[in-house]
Amino acid sequence: MRVAPPLLALLLLLGCAACENRLTAAHNARIERAMGGPDYVTLAVVWPAAKADDRFVDGARLAVETINREGGLNGRPVRLVVRDAADTPQEAETVARDLVEDPTLVGVIGHPSSEAALTACVVYEHAGVLFIAPEATAPVLTESRFDYIVRPTPNDAIIADTYVAYIKKRRAENPTGWDELAITSDLSLDGMRMSGLLRDKLAAIGLRLTLIHAYLPNGGNVVDIAGELAALRPDATFLVGTMPGAAITLARLRDAGAPGLFLGGEQLNGPYTIDLAGKRAEGLIVPDYPDPAQNRHAYEHNHPEKAMALEKAFGDDVTGWGTHGYDMVILFADGVKAAGTTVPRAVAAAIRHFDRWQGVTGAYTFTRRGDIVADRAYLSVVKNGRFVPLESEPKEPIKGE
Repeated sequence: MRVAPPLLALLLLLGCAACENRLTAAHNARIERAMGGPDYVTLAVVWPAAKADDRFVDGARLAVETINREGGLNGRPVRLVVRDAADTPQEAETVARDLVEDPTLVGVIGHPSSEAALTACVVYEHAGVLFIAPEATAPVLTESRFDYIVRPTPNDAIIADTYVAYIKKRRAENPTGWDELAITSDLSLDGMRMSGLLRDKLAAIGLRLTLIHAYLPNGGNVVDIAGELAALRPDATFLVGTMPGAAITLARLRDAGAPGLFLGGEQLNGPYTIDLAGKRAEGLIVPDYPDPAQNRHAYEHNHPEKAMALEKAFGDDVTGWGTHGYDMVILFADGVKAAGTTVPRAVAAAIRHFDRWQGVTGAYTFTRRGDIVADRAYLSVVKNGRFVPLESEPKEPIKGE
């Protein structure tokens, strides 16, 4: 399903004279303050309170504390603004419009879902604010060639290709199996988009993906879905869509006796899934990035004191969202340092030129459009209540379209 209509509607809203004038004024004031040197640098993190257990915001706060303790950015401290916002387009627009009124705002990190990010990115672009989207996977997010967006995660096409490669590997190991696959999604743009990608990519290698009824966010129709799966008995079932509905549905499907392996969308990768599904999340496979098996080693070697502080704060969970929140703030800070200014467009351009920028969670290289350079995602699996690297993941490179 195409996501152009919501973007078009938002662009029409932005076309009103009052909004245009106000955002343009804020844009100009932002550049003037950056060039004149305000007393502080403002960075906002927009993250739903419902996802608080993933500790993304805790990681962001720790990074800001570290930056300020070391002298700030270009001699100025960072002021962190944290906003709780439901991960919906409506809430994203409201929060984004409010944030960009502040002429000291340089960047925003957050809006996890693609639907929220697609709405917010238009506001930030028009207001001249850097937007780092750490979890939004819709390919269209960077197709408008905006100047202010950076996405340090693989898009849905790459994730779908990762799953296809995994299934091809499993079929090679078991030629008589892995020929029956199913999928259930919610009716969100995220869920419907990934369903279409998986269907098309599996069809290209001669596999049929059986579409099961869409699940309701509250899990109200899981008995019907479990019945369909029991009759089909697939080798694996894709479960894609937004949170918390995806995790609730996973738990209730397991309770209803749904058979087989579950392959989740990116939204299911996080402790919130385990909090909601508990032991019923065991065996769930999800996409991950960067390589969860390798992600801390280079950082520990180059920044031993900071690595120790992170371990003290978040333990040994190398795939945790706390360290990811930390990384996203340090990415912003290194962009400011590389640009030599807090002018948001210059900071965005600097980040887009990073080649193997090393964070705690891994190394990132960006395209001039703001995407990461990645020929694959990775896969993790829930074992004993934690996400760990999937040992049997495919090794051959794969490419998203």
